[in-house]
Order: sequence, then structure tokens, then C-alpha cells
Amino acid sequence: MRHIFYILIFLLTTTNNVNSQSIRKVVGKKSIENYQKYLIENPSSPLILTITDSLRQMWDRQNIKNYHCFCYCNCIELFVNLKSEIRLENKEIDISDLKDSLVYAIDNPDNRQSLPEKEVIKSAYFGEFVRSKGIVDIITKDANQEFYSEIIKIVESAFIEIRNNWARYFFDKDYIYLDKQLKVKLDKLLPFKIRFERYMPWNLRLPYPPEEKYELKGIPDSEENE
Repeated sequence: MRHIFYILIFLLTTTNNVNSQSIRKVVGKKSIENYQKYLIENPSSPLILTITDSLRQMWDRQNIKNYHCFCYCNCIELFVNLKSEIRLENKEIDISDLKDSLVYAIDNPDNRQSLPEKEVIKSAYFGEFVRSKGIVDIITKDANQEFYSEIIKIVESAFIEIRNNWARYFFDKDYIYLDKQLKVKLDKLLPFKIRFERYMPWNLRLPYPPEEKYELKGIPDSEENE
């Protein structure tokens, strides 16, 4: 019985090592940036759940070190669960409305305080350009692989729609009809800002930030403590 136990442990360890090696062969160096870039470029990858599991661990380690860092309204949180239910900015939403809602949330045309702020970018080709600081955080809990892939594609389609709007503004034509060089310039100006599993509110245990000490004016510390 003991031999069977050790054999099972060996097979499990070997399988994990093989999976890790296969991912690294496909994705390259294990890093948040590489893993996210791979998922953005390969939303239908069969490795999607394995990669997102790794991203959770990497993000957790980074969050623990930088628990005091927040992006406030610039992070657009998109939650997906096993039942394929979607919550965008803490509101339930149907998948048929997701793309348009994301475009609005990212662009924030009405300058709502609860949505991403704008930043001015100086571009050699486009001059001064005002764009959104919005980042879409896809956060899942036991999500179905096929549905996860579909969600990634819809998020990307929202960014493509924004590129398309700017292509019409600058060149009076749809993005798809731009030549390759113009597409590259516009893509660089308006990248896909997508993160995967950045936060895990149901599982992530972060240390509390240090308590701030407030001093009452005119009252010495000794009197405050009495």
C-alpha cells in the first residue's frame, strides 16, 4: 500500500513538472507580463485554466508585497463564475450587453467619477492624444474554460471597437481597412489593457495597511492616551 502511495505522489509530481515545462515552452519565461500577453494573443488556448491558476499565485505574491497599491476607478472589474454569470462593476450583466458596456466603461465619454480617468499621451504621429486609463480586470471563480475564452474575446472586441472609432476619426475609414503600419501605430496608442486574476477577494489574504496615527490639535499624545 505504501508503495502505491509513493508511486501516486511520483506521478503527480512528474505530471506537474511536465505541465510546467510545456507551458514554459509555449509561453516562455514565467512572469505576469508574459502569461497575460499570451492569453491576450491566444484567448482560445487549451492552457487557459492552467495559466490563470499560475497568474493567481503570481498576483497574490505581488499583492502581498504591494498591498497598499490601488488603481481606484481605473480598474474595471469583470467577475465570472462557474454558472457563466457575469458582473461588471458589481452589476449583473447579460453577455449580449457586455461589449457595449465595456466600451462605455473604458472610454467614459460622460467623465463619470466612478469610471476611468483620462490621460494625455504625446505621440510623434498623432500629436497630443487623450485616452482612457481604464484596465479591464477579468476575475473568475471556477469558470468554464470555453466561457472564459469567450469573455476574453469580448473584452478584446471592446478595445477593437475603440480603435475602430479612432480610425474613423483620424482616417475616415474602419480600422480593418488601415494599412499595417497605421494599425501598428494605433495599436501602440490604444493597447489591450487586460489583466487576469489580479484580485481574489474570496481567497486572497492580504495584511492590513499600517494604521495612521491622528494627532488632535492642541492635545499632547500623553493626554490622548489618558
